[in-house]
Amino acid sequence: MSLLKHVSDLDRLDSIQKAALAGYTAAIDCMAQYAVDVDPSLTEKHRERLGMLAVRLRGARSSETLLETQPVLRSELHDYHDKCGIHLTGLRQEFTSALVSLQEVMSSFCSSGKDQEKHLKEELSTLETLVDVGDPDVLRRGVQSAVSAIAECLEQMKRENDIVTAQFRDEMRTMQLRMEAAEASAALDPCTGALKRSEFETRVRKVVHGDVPVCLLIVKTGNFRDVRSRHGQHLAVEALSALCRRIREEFGEKVDIGRWSDDTFMVTLLSTKQDALKRTRDLSNRVSSPYSCVEEGHRYTLHLKINIGIADLHASEDSDRFLAKADSFHQSMA
Repeated sequence: MSLLKHVSDLDRLDSIQKAALAGYTAAIDCMAQYAVDVDPSLTEKHRERLGMLAVRLRGARSSETLLETQPVLRSELHDYHDKCGIHLTGLRQEFTSALVSLQEVMSSFCSSGKDQEKHLKEELSTLETLVDVGDPDVLRRGVQSAVSAIAECLEQMKRENDIVTAQFRDEMRTMQLRMEAAEASAALDPCTGALKRSEFETRVRKVVHGDVPVCLLIVKTGNFRDVRSRHGQHLAVEALSALCRRIREEFGEKVDIGRWSDDTFMVTLLSTKQDALKRTRDLSNRVSSPYSCVEEGHRYTLHLKINIGIADLHASEDSDRFLAKADSFHQSMA
């Protein structure tokens, strides 16, 4: 009985160790998936290094390997934290510089306005003194001089205002471009260029309220985790990016493509389900062919198992129910 108990305890400990390893690996996968996208290049490299660490863990055969990964993970998270802080500091400095520039423009505008106001008051005061002048010639020369001075002053004010206005517009245009670039970057998945799920859902909610048929095309990679485990994060993401490009080539640049999950894209099609099925016939052949990817100068051929499904909008459904149905359909796909 004692021997059986020891065997049972060993089996239990083995199960606990496997569960702990699986949980540890899943936690690293989640860190990579939900890393805050501060800068696309930083985030992509961060996800790649975490992916390599996860692959290393999956192949671990001893406790020493697990212990060795702890300082590596801590160092990676600390390094990413510091780099993100530097990037955010740079952004703050850029916006601060733009605001200071605007303040200088406005200060210059106010300052020049005060100088011209002083000059105008002096000329008006001169005109007031001419009221009591009895000599017509003196009066005429005084008025002509004041009018010329006022006209010159007004022309100077116009030139200065035109310059200030042009500077102000340039500053506003620069800030607008920076804001648009930041918004566009925040809406895209840095690994594949597809829309992030939150942005994709927002766009779907908008088209659902329109008076047009809507379908969500679901393109799921059934073996993405196996590909990532066998070939590494970099090559797996390269293949996924190529898949996204093939989808866009099939449906055009204007179609909304979102990265719904690690291994799944969704595409918004403004058509009936029957028409959507017709449009996916060529897509199936296009996305099923091999993917040629390069890493450190070496070329690899990857094969993705692609499953395609369609969720169509029913008249009785609102956007929440439609998206939930599409997600349920996605989860049921192999």
